[in-house]
Amino acid sequence: MISLTNIIFLLLVGIFIVEQIIMKHVVLLLSTLFFFSSGNCAFSKDSNPLLKQNQTYNFAKNDWFEKIKVSGLIMGEVISSNHDAGSPRRFPDGGNKNYSTFCFPRASLYIDAKISELTNAHLALNFAPAKMSSSCSACGFGRKNDELRFSKYDKIDESYVTFSNANESPYYARAGIQYMPYGYYARNTIPANLPQLMTQTQAAGVTGGYIDEERGLNLAIFSFSGKNKRGGSTKIDNIGAQIGYIKETEATSSIVTAGWMNNIVSSVNYIVSANPTCCGQEQNPLNKGYRKRVPGVVLTMRHKELSWDATLQLTSALSKFNSSDVAWKSKGARPSAGLLDIGYIFEAFGNRKNRIGASYQLSTQGVNIRGNGLGAGLPKTRVQCDYTIEIESQVEFGAHIFWDKDYSKSVGGTDKSGATLLLTMSVKLG
Repeated sequence: MISLTNIIFLLLVGIFIVEQIIMKHVVLLLSTLFFFSSGNCAFSKDSNPLLKQNQTYNFAKNDWFEKIKVSGLIMGEVISSNHDAGSPRRFPDGGNKNYSTFCFPRASLYIDAKISELTNAHLALNFAPAKMSSSCSACGFGRKNDELRFSKYDKIDESYVTFSNANESPYYARAGIQYMPYGYYARNTIPANLPQLMTQTQAAGVTGGYIDEERGLNLAIFSFSGKNKRGGSTKIDNIGAQIGYIKETEATSSIVTAGWMNNIVSSVNYIVSANPTCCGQEQNPLNKGYRKRVPGVVLTMRHKELSWDATLQLTSALSKFNSSDVAWKSKGARPSAGLLDIGYIFEAFGNRKNRIGASYQLSTQGVNIRGNGLGAGLPKTRVQCDYTIEIESQVEFGAHIFWDKDYSKSVGGTDKSGATLLLTMSVKLG
């Protein structure tokens, strides 16, 4: 029988042998690394091929971080409504159902880098609840009204490079994942207004433009990839253009833009996107490809005079959708949307900036705008009242009340109405 002393002795001998073997290999490995890092190969002294094998190479310069700006945004809201906006339909057929929840629909990180005098890079990451969540009420009312919920690239919201030097030339170019200059709207607003939902287009593509700041004139032309036509494989077939006038002074500002897009049915986020795993919803049929090209137009007029501001926006399809893509009664829909918003800005509560506003919004033939069978189209009308206050330079609180009216049952709606209260918080980081 082997004694305990002998077992301990054998273990110590084994450990010593293994240690010697490991040390020999470590010395050999260190010698190899030193050989490569000593300039005995085609790599520079600070580039080690064994450690960098199959990895992304870090090519940052010593002063790189001086050219990078990092910021972020966190948004939260308290929702109270007389109908459950997390259900598959905007207005449930089973009658009104009181609904309330906390929601944090926005957690975003923005990184901007100045590469050179001509080149700038921008990256926006979205850490909001996943749009494909199996929980329909994961973000409460915002699920059907939050513009970021219809992102096409999941966590990547924007990722593009802009080539521009305003001091030398009025021309610019932009390439990458971006929101195309079709429509004129404010990002990170809850709820998104109806014209914004009908125009906001996120895509991988290119934009070229001209900006005359002295005269206020601007022009943009863009091309990008959208959903392909059924039976086809070409995606880079969408183009658009925008012309505008923007003039700002300390007391006033005027903005007028007009835009056109070759095919909204293949591209607008709200029309194409869907949540196929949410509450058993079917996949948006347009994700399998559209059947008929539908061009669209949008007009925006905004003016600010001292403390008052007013916005008018109109957008419409220029032809009918194929009835199997988006239907209206027994034919194809030709949807449109409009907005009239008026606001007043004043200082109160310790010179804090406040704004009160009201808007009237409407849509036509938009009950099935997100594809047949999904039942989550636009409301027919919306009346909205807002109050916001800037608590600190980077912190804003708001209260929003709005009344939605659905389409009638005869055209696929529910003929119901709903009232919702949102208490919102917005915190900017950086």
